[in-house]
Amino acid sequence: MTQPLTTKTVLERALAIIEDPEHWTQGAYARHANGRPIGPLSNEARCWCSLGAISKATGWDRDDANIEAFNALHRVSEVLGGLMPHDFNDNRTHAEVVEMFNRAIAACEEVGV
Repeated sequence: MTQPLTTKTVLERALAIIEDPEHWTQGAYARHANGRPIGPLSNEARCWCSLGAISKATGWDRDDANIEAFNALHRVSEVLGGLMPHDFNDNRTHAEVVEMFNRAIAACEEVGV
């Protein structure tokens, strides 16, 4: 049986997806190897923004995926003082986006989600 998704797990998976700067992008949920925008769940996607990484991390193929994706977005927004992750992603450096995920993961650990 597959382990249930948690908010923390989604954030950890999303961070792992974009932790390498070559797998991170701005201005699109995901990009093909040729640089054109592509859906974040596409097998041809090679880099993702923070929101695209959260989408990929859940896969949207499980009953709990939509709920935990929403919870992950909410947790990130909380640590950003209400700013949405895609707005933050497109106006910050890769290092700042990685730190955003680390802060959100730490916040999950504090409340046990």
